[in-house]
Amino acid sequence: AYSLVRIRAGDEWKTSFATPTGHYEYRVMLYGLSISPSVFQTFMNEVFREFLHQFVVVYIDDNLIYSRNLAEHRQHVQQVLHKLRDHSLYLKLEKCEFHRPSIQFLGYIITAEGVQMDQGKVSAIQEWPQPLTVKKLQRFLGFSNFYRRFIKDYSTITAPLTSLLRGKPKDLSWNPSAHEAFQRLKEIFSTAPLLHHPDPELPFTVEQNYDIGNRELLAIKLALEEWRHWLEGSAHPFTIITDHKNLQYLREARRLNPRQARWALFFTRFNFKITYRPSSKNVSADALSRQFSADHPAEPGPIIPSNLILSPIFWEQDNMSTSPRQLPTGKLVPLPIPQRHWSHIGVDFVTDLPGSEGNTCVLVMVDCFSKMCKFFPLRGLPTAMETAELLFQQLFRHFGLPEEIVSDRGPQLNSHVWKAFFKLLGVSVNLSSGYHPQTNGQTERKIQELGRYLRAYCHEDQHSWSTFLPWAEYAPNSLRQDTTGLTPFQCVLGYQPPLFPWMEEPSHVPAVDH
Repeated sequence: AYSLVRIRAGDEWKTSFATPTGHYEYRVMLYGLSISPSVFQTFMNEVFREFLHQFVVVYIDDNLIYSRNLAEHRQHVQQVLHKLRDHSLYLKLEKCEFHRPSIQFLGYIITAEGVQMDQGKVSAIQEWPQPLTVKKLQRFLGFSNFYRRFIKDYSTITAPLTSLLRGKPKDLSWNPSAHEAFQRLKEIFSTAPLLHHPDPELPFTVEQNYDIGNRELLAIKLALEEWRHWLEGSAHPFTIITDHKNLQYLREARRLNPRQARWALFFTRFNFKITYRPSSKNVSADALSRQFSADHPAEPGPIIPSNLILSPIFWEQDNMSTSPRQLPTGKLVPLPIPQRHWSHIGVDFVTDLPGSEGNTCVLVMVDCFSKMCKFFPLRGLPTAMETAELLFQQLFRHFGLPEEIVSDRGPQLNSHVWKAFFKLLGVSVNLSSGYHPQTNGQTERKIQELGRYLRAYCHEDQHSWSTFLPWAEYAPNSLRQDTTGLTPFQCVLGYQPPLFPWMEEPSHVPAVDH
């Protein structure tokens, strides 16, 4: 079918290939090009645009024509054939089936009664041997997942099988529950029901099952409907406060589902802006959202038994009777508060960076008192003694020896040489707990800020990060800290180094002025 589409004149050379007899190029679209399916699908949609969703379904080169009766069907077939002839498209007769009450289409058997599974694929499932490798099990689950709409509680049935794939194992370890699930799934395929077409003569059941984003959006819609007489046509724009941050970008969304599109059309009647506020600060609305809102909660029925009325037991704080979902925390011990800057420091490495001027790592040093950070580029991970020498050259010679060094359990910072060296100097070395980087949280936070700055500076050339590393150090050291009320520069140096001459502030210290 792809050969029916002509390659645009001038682009034939892009399909050229060499053979022993010379060089050739295609003049028509060929199989193997990554864009061939999408181009051909777009082409077929344009050809049958006026028939789509009326009596024609097109999937690449598979066309399905459906009708209510035979006379109407013949007319539809003629219309489709005329369209094909008008666009010089040809059919292969042995691949065509006309006037069939049931048809195999895209892996399904479609009839006037409904849709059912292809018996050939059902037989393949029933004869499928027990998979012995991870790849074979993934292939089986992928094949059976195609028909999951026919099997009730498919996820529950296949849960023992999918659990075998957790953790990306190299080999399968079959257990009785997985073997039972495999056999049960094969049996269910043989008794899978026929999915009937909707019958307009029968009542429908509508289920409202929104995800979190749609529920938060529904709350906004209901609020606008409730107070429409005040908000619609208001003289000034009003603000909607929500604790769901994604709703801030509602009007910038490029893709909306049909429900969201209908609501967005309703929102155009109002002049408002959406502001994000964390739930910890949006206390009133967050508390109301957790209240049970049914008109008659736990109503026992039209006749209330007398034992309920006379019962001396009542629940005044019912909503507080909840069980904790987390394990109790251990004893929380706060970090000691330093008495001077650079007396307590955090140390860590940023590794596996793109090569920049021969550097691939960064040594990160953070003062726990002033929050000042120092970044030093490295060509690779240093040894324990090289790390100690770097601290002397870059830190200790300026600010003196610290009282404590906090780090993770990297090989350089957990070696006997490192511990013995600083023990000799009287410096306490504390290591973070395993899998608990929060112990060295200030350093980890600075590493996150460093990554954010470098991504902003080097998004066009990631190999230039060494050039911008000093600026990534200057920026956080110039930000005012909530804990001290000062910038790290002001806390350590006593003043804020100006970035430009016009930013320099006059001194207010008389001894300095004179």
